[in-house]
Amino acid sequence: QKALARLRDGDGVSTLIEGIVEGLAAVQEAVKGTHPGALQWAEYLVPDVLKQAQDALEAKEAGRETLGLPTGHRDLDQILNGLNQGFYVLGGAPGVGKTSLALQWACRAAEEVPVLYVTYENSPQSLVLKAICRMAGISPADVDRGRADLGKLREGIKVFLSSEIAPH
Repeated sequence: QKALARLRDGDGVSTLIEGIVEGLAAVQEAVKGTHPGALQWAEYLVPDVLKQAQDALEAKEAGRETLGLPTGHRDLDQILNGLNQGFYVLGGAPGVGKTSLALQWACRAAEEVPVLYVTYENSPQSLVLKAICRMAGISPADVDRGRADLGKLREGIKVFLSSEIAPH
């Protein structure tokens, strides 16, 4: 959390990575001092637990379906209670749509909060294509294969360029 706060404050990505490494080292050190099966009590967390319950109650009373950020997939939001702070890992075989799904979640979350999308496999052009196709309601594979409706693609581009997620 501290590393992400520093990144938001304008520190570079290397600072984020250093913060994550420091945090992991602290976790490893804390785990070394525990015994398997032992409960770790943390009285200082009690106020946070109460705040979480209060926030959930207020969200429900305000008509929100989830306390976390909506993914855009209602069933998943009900199971996860939306996207909450933490680290999510999405796995699957090549070509099943992991990038498209993660990008959909990121685009939906970006409507409410800043989003950092990190990928090692996809070019920026590929991600922009997938985002535009999502907004156009067409498949990126159809674009690659020359079967896309160009009218829908152009409409998706207009929506993309007018959205908050488009790079400025």
